[in-house]
Amino acid sequence: MAIHPQPREINLHRFFWRRRRHHRRQREPRGDRQRRGERHRRGGPVLRADPADLADPAAVRELGADLARRSRPADVLVNNAGTIRRSPAERHSDGDWDLVLQVNLTAQFVLARAEGSAMATRGRGKIIFTASLLSIDMFQ
Repeated sequence: MAIHPQPREINLHRFFWRRRRHHRRQREPRGDRQRRGERHRRGGPVLRADPADLADPAAVRELGADLARRSRPADVLVNNAGTIRRSPAERHSDGDWDLVLQVNLTAQFVLARAEGSAMATRGRGKIIFTASLLSIDMFQ
């Protein structure tokens, strides 16, 4: 599994907010513009992609703890991972079964629990889960 060694951050202000600044300035009341300007001076919205081997329970717990420790909490958590091991049930090993459940269910639950409690305390936040339609192919 290819894992990027370092987290990657993209300042969304540069890619999105600057392009719309002129149009918003004409429509928004002055107070809203001032609050938005303060948010941008604090760093603006940032997209952060954190690499982790979701097949490794220790790496998942470490990432969950790291998310909970951050001074700038996440507004949105996107759980986007999945794996599949295809074989008839009589040849499907327990190791393959455990790997699929770890990556597709357990890791995503652990991360949602770690960040979701902070979101609930703040009263805002979103958790997005993605799923694959690959299993539908099996029934066609």
